[in-house]
Amino acid sequence: MLNVPLKHDLNHRFFEVMAAGLPQVVFGDPGLVGEHRHLAEPDRLRAIPVAPPPYWELKDLLKAALAP
Repeated sequence: MLNVPLKHDLNHRFFEVMAAGLPQVVFGDPGLVGEHRHLAEPDRLRAIPVAPPPYWELKDLLKAALAP
């Protein structure tokens, strides 16, 4: 989610997106991220290994969800 704080502060969307478990990009004053400022550096982000999510067949998910 793209989060643009118009008043240059941390808005409620910041916490709502965290609660929803979604990744977010915050544009605003760099001081808002404090000690996590290094996370805005693209080279450091690309260096973090990320495994692709598992793939599940839809029919298997439906069988598991609808099983008695």
